[in-house]
Amino acid sequence: MIAGRATGLVELSILGAFGISVVALAWLNVRRHRGALEVERSVRPHRLPFGGTCRVDVTLTNRRPLAGPVVGLVDHLDGVPVPASLVAPVEPRGRRRTAYQFTARRRGLARLGPLRLVTVDPLGLVRAAEHLDVTVDLIVLPRIDALAPLPVVAGDGLDAGVHHRRALHTAVDEFTALRDYQPGDDIRRVHWPTTARLDRPVVRQDEQPWQRRTTVVLDLAPDPTDAAAFERAVSAAASILDLSWRQGELARLVTSEAQDSGFFDEASRLDATLDSLAMQRAGLGGSITRVVQGLAPTAGRIVVVTADPHPQRTLLSGAMHPVLVVATAASPTLDATDEHLVLVPGDDLAGPWAAYTRQLSASATATPSSAQR
Repeated sequence: MIAGRATGLVELSILGAFGISVVALAWLNVRRHRGALEVERSVRPHRLPFGGTCRVDVTLTNRRPLAGPVVGLVDHLDGVPVPASLVAPVEPRGRRRTAYQFTARRRGLARLGPLRLVTVDPLGLVRAAEHLDVTVDLIVLPRIDALAPLPVVAGDGLDAGVHHRRALHTAVDEFTALRDYQPGDDIRRVHWPTTARLDRPVVRQDEQPWQRRTTVVLDLAPDPTDAAAFERAVSAAASILDLSWRQGELARLVTSEAQDSGFFDEASRLDATLDSLAMQRAGLGGSITRVVQGLAPTAGRIVVVTADPHPQRTLLSGAMHPVLVVATAASPTLDATDEHLVLVPGDDLAGPWAAYTRQLSASATATPSSAQR
């Protein structure tokens, strides 16, 4: 229009006026659809493994008697925009569903949202964005590798290598602790003398000495700048706990900050422990040596997982307890042939672990067991 006024060409002025009119009509078209759609979003699962896929279902409802606009959905994962999908116009007073997926690539707590609805006019000249300020927290578990079971060796645990679990009616009638009665507990396990003395129902917490035990100790003290090595350490701890649980053993997680899950063999306790592992961060401190020294002889097989490139020699020597150290940080000072050490320089834990189990099996075959002696 300015060029038309300057040159005296009416055609340019008409073209400019037409352009302004088109933009104004596009703006009005987008404006009239503002707030026309109601959005519902559901996310499943809320707890997913590393590398797993999460599905998001979105339902758009048009409450107006006019057809809705073309809507683009843009979600956010930890503040980073994630293009979701483009939704066709919703019919008057109609409903349209769409879904999209994303893959979890980072362990820990992930926040999904807010969801942004972008309305664009048919010519693509004007766009308006609305936000659904609803966020969903997702737990991304550590990566779990399928590991080969460790062979039974002499002095492996209190059970001397018994893998299977005995039935409840054959268990020895001994207990290590008392606790308050909870709904669902077997009435036969009520300890009546203590119940009478405390005037509240108390049950016996029985021990199962015939199950193998594995205590996994995770070192949280390494330098947080080596993020890849620490991620491998968390993954190794989760994999060993999963292996112990699948073998029917009593598993336990202890961190260098003295967080202790206690022994468990229930799937729900394993899930809770993996959730705890998903939230762990490096550089929190704590002495891994002091934690290992404080473990009782009933800890069973002790597996220390660390991203420290220079783990203490006292851990590798096994002088305090029979300790297996899984080191995930590459270091030229570590001896790969050490019988108490598993080196994991890369993301593959199954390979070094399988080599260690073969080495352990060969040693057990060459050395007579204490029972044979």
